[in-house]
Amino acid sequence: MPFENLSQRIQMSLRRITGRASLNEKDIDDMMREVRLSLLEADVNYKVVKKIVIEDGITTVSEYAFNGFYYCTEEVVIADSVTKIEYAAFSSCSALKSIKWPASLEVIEADAFSYAFQDHANGYADVGIVLPSKLRRIEERAFYYCTAVKVYKLPTTLVELQKSNIFEFHSQDMVVCCNTAEQMDFCEKYELNYFDNNQHIELDKSKIKIKNTDYTGKEVHPSVYYNNVLLVEGIDYDANYENNVNIGNATMNIVGKGTYSGNVDIDFKVTRIKIDPNKMWTVNVLVDGKLFNAVETMMDFDGKKHECVIDSIYYNGVMLVENVDYTKSF
Repeated sequence: MPFENLSQRIQMSLRRITGRASLNEKDIDDMMREVRLSLLEADVNYKVVKKIVIEDGITTVSEYAFNGFYYCTEEVVIADSVTKIEYAAFSSCSALKSIKWPASLEVIEADAFSYAFQDHANGYADVGIVLPSKLRRIEERAFYYCTAVKVYKLPTTLVELQKSNIFEFHSQDMVVCCNTAEQMDFCEKYELNYFDNNQHIELDKSKIKIKNTDYTGKEVHPSVYYNNVLLVEGIDYDANYENNVNIGNATMNIVGKGTYSGNVDIDFKVTRIKIDPNKMWTVNVLVDGKLFNAVETMMDFDGKKHECVIDSIYYNGVMLVENVDYTKSF
């Protein structure tokens, strides 16, 4: 495939918006159109963008900027220069699993992440969102229908909570970690589970539960719950792991930090994956040498014989190895 000029063309597209203080919808549309054309000319599916990086110098992510990156984008990294995320900027990015929040962020506007972080799209990962320390306002429905988010950690600076429920249609076991009386009042008003973050807790092994230990081919970092509240690694605890790649017994040492203290050893098992047809599959097929996503692509019958070969199969973002992870028959 003609990849020789692909990198150069994409860099030229991005260079046109580099250095601007903010991006509007037209800027993003024009840039993404050029990127899509470059990818299509190189026979690359632009719908498989796994990671979005917003570079330093941008101060505003404008409305609808990345709306509709449905089942592809899993990670977003936002430069610390960004102070505002506008209306529906990341709406419907349903496969999102993690965000690196900008340290200078002050405002998240309405519907900014509505229908993002959804269970069925991101492999049923348990997501913890730690909002940055300068955030002062979240508007209505900002995290509407984000069913994969199990905990939100609110900063003390967050004093402007809109009158409507910003976490509407959340997971039933979602918990909001609050630092102020106003934040707790907000949770009580909308009948949200909440946790007072202004306390000190000594870790008790009997109150710890481990989830998400399926084999991934990479290091497995399980979700850690304490008293049914999802803990965030790096914020609530640090961990050391042993034997956490291959199927079998593994261990992790949890060292509390922030609200939590203490040192606890936990044994868990890296388990075989039980295939779930409701989870996310990607099957890439070569038809006459051209790559197609078999799940998304419809081809008209033309009465001709075509050479079809399965190129690759992904399950929840993990590439499966033929005759190791699966066999096929027709």
